[in-house]
Amino acid sequence: LRQRARGNTEQILILLNPEIVNMESEKVLIQLNGENYSRWKFEIEAVLEARDCLDVVSGETTCPQKAWKKRDALVRSIISRSLDDFHHAFIRSCKTSKEMMNCIVRIKEQATVSSKLLVSSEFHAYTWKPGMNVASFIAGLNVIVNKMQSLQIELDDEIIIGKVIQCLPSDFDSFRQSWRLSAPKTVTLSDLTSQLLACESDQLCRSMQA
Repeated sequence: LRQRARGNTEQILILLNPEIVNMESEKVLIQLNGENYSRWKFEIEAVLEARDCLDVVSGETTCPQKAWKKRDALVRSIISRSLDDFHHAFIRSCKTSKEMMNCIVRIKEQATVSSKLLVSSEFHAYTWKPGMNVASFIAGLNVIVNKMQSLQIELDDEIIIGKVIQCLPSDFDSFRQSWRLSAPKTVTLSDLTSQLLACESDQLCRSMQA
């Protein structure tokens, strides 16, 4: 009975203490890894704003105020617990939460620039390789486009469609010429894919009849 009473008391204290509630909710913070920087930054800023600490990490409020030190310690704790071991190693020499955040942003956004250049080059270098069909070519292109979108590189449908038309092999010369002469003003990649699949199916039927 004493253990049950103690457990009930602890639950009541947690419910009545907003600090404990906040700390419990922050246990589920997403951890920064090599793939999720954009989401991590978004969630960290949301948590810090909810805890009224975003001005500390941004540098708007500075030390040596006593209240600032307490809030800075809170922010450092939140950021520290949201990092995996690899990223945590970079911030261990930082003295303030602002230094910690600047360190992570500098590392990740520099890497993001490199990633953007790499995936943009991958998009421009992508071609129709021997053995590909419409489905496999479009699937491979979509993988690259999704990478670009995850890095906030926006591509208009016209650019993607133009890439597809440009990469079509000689078997689709008639389709390419017809498309350029009479392409609809508003068309999606899905529409183009459907037409290419139909064209490919017709080619297969003709080759079987020959």
